[in-house]
Amino acid sequence: MGSSHEPASAVVTKRMRHEIRGIQMASRRRVAFRRCLSAAAGAALSLVACGHASSQTLSDALVRVYQTNPQLNAQRAQLRVTDESVPQALSGYRPQVSAGLSGGINPVTTVLADGSIMSATLRPWIAGVTITQPLFNGFKTASSVRQAESQVRSGREALRMVEQNVFVLAVTAYMNVVADQALVEAPGMGCARPMGDDTSSSAGSRAAFAPAEFR
Repeated sequence: MGSSHEPASAVVTKRMRHEIRGIQMASRRRVAFRRCLSAAAGAALSLVACGHASSQTLSDALVRVYQTNPQLNAQRAQLRVTDESVPQALSGYRPQVSAGLSGGINPVTTVLADGSIMSATLRPWIAGVTITQPLFNGFKTASSVRQAESQVRSGREALRMVEQNVFVLAVTAYMNVVADQALVEAPGMGCARPMGDDTSSSAGSRAAFAPAEFR
């Protein structure tokens, strides 16, 4: 009679294949994210590409990109959301206060010994305040705080990576536009440039705004 269980080598092989597929999928997601990032940076630099490089310095262009780039704004908003997880986790150390109030109407009828009837309407009400201060919860709050702080640090590094990629694209596109303008304005080159040079320069400018993968 053979064993119904799979050999250990087969199990290890399946696990390795699963891990390799996970790594490949993560790599594809990173490539797609970088392409979207490049497209967003190109859209933010469209003003520079339209001929404003001569009237803007590189610092002005970078400030404009930092303030208006949608990818940066979205990443900063996501970081603000992540920052809120820290005070939420710290709330586990703080006391909890709850208050309650209840009331009602209770009619009462009583028959006395002489046969007379006495009735009254009672209006009872109850108010209370409860304060609960956790003393020990099995280090649950401490673990939640460490997790929230780690998420905040991860979010800051992600924002820094996005800023770096966007600024690299901004500087590259700005310098390409400046170089093309200097070539056009050079003496004897403004009107006598061959058509092939125009095509090459335009292609280079378009390539500056095309999606690119950073290595």
